[in-house]
Amino acid sequence: MSLNNFNRNFFLGEDVAEMFPNTEAVNEALRFLMRVTQQNKSPKI
Repeated sequence: MSLNNFNRNFFLGEDVAEMFPNTEAVNEALRFLMRVTQQNKSPKI
């Protein structure tokens, strides 16, 4: 997967940007959130 094909720009709120020093930190936090939400989905009956 090429970064050029999936490069998207987003603007963070000032308070959010203060918590993340760089792109990698933002991606790591979002990936963690994705894992947590996937793990917490209740199974469909």
